[in-house]
Amino acid sequence: MKRLDSRNMEEISCGKSITNDLTFPDPDVTAAVSILAAIPSYKLGKLISDCSKEISFCFESTSENLRFSITET
Repeated sequence: MKRLDSRNMEEISCGKSITNDLTFPDPDVTAAVSILAAIPSYKLGKLISDCSKEISFCFESTSENLRFSITET
């Protein structure tokens, strides 16, 4: 398994990448939510601001798996 280095983290923590993952059509696929825990703290404010609509959708989802995943993250 490959570890995330700073170059990979920049790609992953880009708002568009996370937004695309959070809006994945199958709400039971919660991998994007899990990656939020690995985002460096200095990037969280902007990420939350950029993706607030998508993050809110996770909390309001009909998928129990997605709601659990976003709550635990």
